[in-house]
Amino acid sequence: MARVKIPKNYHEILLLAEAIYNHHKDKGENSDIGALGWDDLKAKIDEGIAYHNEATEHRLQAEAKFEKRNTLAVEILATVRKTRDQLKVIHGKELHQLGDYGFTVDD
Repeated sequence: MARVKIPKNYHEILLLAEAIYNHHKDKGENSDIGALGWDDLKAKIDEGIAYHNEATEHRLQAEAKFEKRNTLAVEILATVRKTRDQLKVIHGKELHQLGDYGFTVDD
């Protein structure tokens, strides 16, 4: 017996719902699913897809910003290491003083 699968991914569910709705509307009065409330769901389907698209755009923007942050952090890291090394030389016997600069000093 053939199986008819329903996606588990919410975006794919919304796309399937949109396809079902569009076919339902194309069939008009001959639709087999007219009594199931698809006309009432159209606004929710559109809203769900719009939220998905907006969230995707925000995610892409966030990824780009994280990439820029990471590039800056790598550039800054070299100076942070040099600072740590110089302070270790200056405060060799009292490394806890590096904590004043924000470093974590394990005993």
